[in-house]
Amino acid sequence: MANAPVDFRTLLQKPADEIKRPPVLPAGTYHGIVKSYEFKKSKEKQTPYVEVILGLQAPGDGIDPETVIGIDFSKKQLRKSYFLTEDAIYRLKEFLESCGHPTTGRTLGEVIPEMVNSPVLIEVTQRNSQDGSEIFNDAGNVAAWREWRLRSEIFGIMSGAKSIIDRIDSGSDHTNQYLVFFRRRLRRVFVS
Repeated sequence: MANAPVDFRTLLQKPADEIKRPPVLPAGTYHGIVKSYEFKKSKEKQTPYVEVILGLQAPGDGIDPETVIGIDFSKKQLRKSYFLTEDAIYRLKEFLESCGHPTTGRTLGEVIPEMVNSPVLIEVTQRNSQDGSEIFNDAGNVAAWREWRLRSEIFGIMSGAKSIIDRIDSGSDHTNQYLVFFRRRLRRVFVS
């Protein structure tokens, strides 16, 4: 379908009053999926890289649902580039392994196609245009969904999903153990 001819007549029939700028996503973490990939070269230095096309599916826990009302996530895509140089190729390998695709004894050419449809978490960032008149979204860090899910399950066991610790039974604490508090939003660890 990608090479289907474009029907300009249909495109140009849309009333201009209905055309609106797509909304910018709030910065934060979003659930997504690897939709596809393309091999490219950078414009200036002709450095080879693989561009991973990421489809957004839903906002993560840290995103206020009110800020994404009316956004059609099925139409939102971001791109993440992994350079194929000696100094940077390890990032691609680590990403593939985090998605559950073993690389031992295999070439990247064998493993890269397997990343398609892998669930991921995407850190969405905001960037100003060069003249400062527009704001764009970029893909920051990308992590495998299953790694995040494992971490969230551990937090869920400790305090219950989306709840707080309401009391601590100090009678059961031992003097030779540490009590660790996690505050998820601020990402700080307190040890007492």
